[in-house]
Amino acid sequence: MIHEQSSLKTDSPIQIRTFNYDSNIFSCHFHNEYEIFYVEEGNGNAHIGDYKGTIQAGNLYLIGPNIRHSFITKSNTSINKNRTKGLFINFEKDFMKHAFTHYNEFKQIERLLENSKRGLLIQTNPYHKIIKLLKLVPMLKNAEHILITIQLLNLLAQVNPILLSNTLFNSQKTQQKDLRLEKVIAFLTEHFSEEISLETVSSLVAMNPSAFSRYFKEKTETTLMQYIQELRIEQACQLILREDLDIAQIAMDCGFNSISYFNKVFKRIKNRTPSRYRKEML
Repeated sequence: MIHEQSSLKTDSPIQIRTFNYDSNIFSCHFHNEYEIFYVEEGNGNAHIGDYKGTIQAGNLYLIGPNIRHSFITKSNTSINKNRTKGLFINFEKDFMKHAFTHYNEFKQIERLLENSKRGLLIQTNPYHKIIKLLKLVPMLKNAEHILITIQLLNLLAQVNPILLSNTLFNSQKTQQKDLRLEKVIAFLTEHFSEEISLETVSSLVAMNPSAFSRYFKEKTETTLMQYIQELRIEQACQLILREDLDIAQIAMDCGFNSISYFNKVFKRIKNRTPSRYRKEML
């Protein structure tokens, strides 16, 4: 499980990302922002906190800060069999804090976001106003993103969402309580492109390798090598979007000594080859 670093720009509390491609795996992760995940076309599987369920076209998920979640999407349309499409909206956890504190008009939205700490599901198909706003989102810019996000949250606060997770999760809180894990994650984030051995990492926290392996798997729900590979692939995804960079060089820059092994790991994590990922995203 990866603690995903904020991708929000320093001058904006909101980021909008659309997707329109073949089936994709959004690996298990958490982050400090709220997230709206809307699937316009396609289906798949969702894992949010302790909830596991199927994704259907029209599903909208509202996920609070620091909840672990993952999505696997795939196409289910007869018109465009190989595509799945939708959007992400990420916004700072405190961007409406002043409004919540001073204005009663925002109490419904405050309750909505409080409930999102367990993950919420809204099937949007009956709510035409919500769908209309979601279709507008990609066409807007700058301050319009803030305004439409508030409008969307206001509409979502007026429907009856499904609470997903039976338990209130806070992955960041869990990790921050463990200074050893913080130290390890910081080291891996800085050095993931280098050669890293189990012995090197375990020695950082004065543990023997076998004990550390069990400890790391318990805390992150993945192995050390899998975690490093996911960090490397996420970095590769960013570099692949630069058309001037050769994929073989990207593989080397991200810590892979073999292009064939890089392709194998990339396909396992992203369900497509690096070259296909570049073609779909650009």
